[in-house]
Amino acid sequence: FCLAGGLIVQMAFLAFYGNPFEQLFLRTVSSLSGGFFEVGVTIQNVPDFLRAYPDLMPGWTAHPRAHPPGIVLLFRGSEALFALMPRLSDWLAGIFRPWQCHHRVLMALPDSAISAASLGMALPLIGALAVFPTYDLARRLYDRGTGLRAALWLPLIPSFIMFTPQWNQSFILLTLLGLWLLHRGLAEVRPLYLGLTGMLMSVATFLSFTNVNLIGMLGVYGLVYVGIVGRHIWPRSDWRRIITGSALFIVGLVSVWLIYYLISGVTIFELLSIALTIHYELHEPYLPWLFFFPVDLILFSGLVFSALAGVEIVRSAGRVIGNPREARPDAVLPLTLLICVLGLDVSGLVRGEVARLLLWLMPLVVIVAAHAATTLADRYTDRGALDLALAVQLVVMVGFLRVIGTELAPPPTPPFIAEPPATQFSAQAIFGEQQAELIGYDASLSATRDTLNLTLYWRSLERFDHSYFVSAILVGEDGQPAGVNDWLPVEGGYPTSCWRPGEIVIDHTAIPLNAAPSPGNYWLSISLFDFETGERLPVAVPGQAPDTQVGLGPIPIPAATP
Repeated sequence: FCLAGGLIVQMAFLAFYGNPFEQLFLRTVSSLSGGFFEVGVTIQNVPDFLRAYPDLMPGWTAHPRAHPPGIVLLFRGSEALFALMPRLSDWLAGIFRPWQCHHRVLMALPDSAISAASLGMALPLIGALAVFPTYDLARRLYDRGTGLRAALWLPLIPSFIMFTPQWNQSFILLTLLGLWLLHRGLAEVRPLYLGLTGMLMSVATFLSFTNVNLIGMLGVYGLVYVGIVGRHIWPRSDWRRIITGSALFIVGLVSVWLIYYLISGVTIFELLSIALTIHYELHEPYLPWLFFFPVDLILFSGLVFSALAGVEIVRSAGRVIGNPREARPDAVLPLTLLICVLGLDVSGLVRGEVARLLLWLMPLVVIVAAHAATTLADRYTDRGALDLALAVQLVVMVGFLRVIGTELAPPPTPPFIAEPPATQFSAQAIFGEQQAELIGYDASLSATRDTLNLTLYWRSLERFDHSYFVSAILVGEDGQPAGVNDWLPVEGGYPTSCWRPGEIVIDHTAIPLNAAPSPGNYWLSISLFDFETGERLPVAVPGQAPDTQVGLGPIPIPAATP
């Protein structure tokens, strides 16, 4: 129920901006809001790419240039997987391509690459899966009621909804899985769980250097647990197991980066140095962000959640200070949250984009708040009032603060012509794999006799995957070219990749002539070609051999009038 609710809430707020699935696609493929997709799907040789990664980073857009290779490799793997399933990738690409049919770079990608955008579009689901470790962690820390409330509230974090789909949503899942493993390792004194925690954090940091903060948070949690729980209850044998688990944690932590080094010869420190240099180019002043940091964190975590978490932090600190000799497992998470917030604020590590970069920390606020709401007297935590406050804040913040832009133009509006108009000359030429038919054309010499005005009438039959140029060569009776022109259809405003089956496309152009034409008959050679490769589409004309162009004519050009 919580998982379904989390997905519904995300899609509902995306619908503010149009088709929610289209919004997911646009935000995934955009260089502004993502950038990982465009890097990942164009990787040719993975080992060479990994070796050259430090040199490539500065040339990319904002997000990938400050990240390790994990996310772009996921897109590369997704593209390779879809390449093995051509029917599925063809079906998905048929859905996705019309949303950016005029984007030549995107349209030049194969179906498997376009379909790889599904990975980024799945981030709302990946992030929402965090409700499961949230529930079990809160249940183990407190009780079942707190677990259910925390799982229900998790998808209502304002930042979680506002940054759909961003990879930071998936970091919530990593945070909660890491805490769940660490807590079980400490509470049950199981070294294996501590080793698995280290491996998970190795994966997390390979995805984003933001997740280095997760290691710090887990370290704080472990120290607080030892200080107010472990030292009171662990016998000597448990301490040895905890030390063994800590060693396994370190081994797990270096595992992914060791594999990367063996493949590429590049260390984490080389990448981290480049990423930090880029990050601190922002030059945000330190002192103002001592104030802005907690304000942003409170606001984007949710005012209700932050207020309840604040109450629980004060209560937990009071219980620990009041009776320092008693084990207080219920105080570990609130005190961890307090120390992390103060440490991040004073250190100045995050000066800007708190709502996105600290999304991984906000589930702690929710769990602590859920415990406060469960244990406080009903008069302080009226359920209806809390739910109403959460709903109002979500609508206000998500509805009026658009934090993700794409800078992608909407596709052009298709022309509507019910029937093909009468044409000066008829034609019957099928281009590509039964994708478009040239049904006729008009041609006339301009008054100045220096250009040939040409109108082509097309009927779209099947969708084009690519944006093709039209080529027209005017040839005289002597066989020599009299004029040449290459162009995108409809003055570039309606490329072939946007043509819809069944519609009529009227394309006007003017072919500049090499010289004033002599009177006589002329012919046109018309073809569709890929601008990047120069490859021309096949053309089928009834009664003629297959070719890559169609000859139109004769076009009579009269002598100039005196």
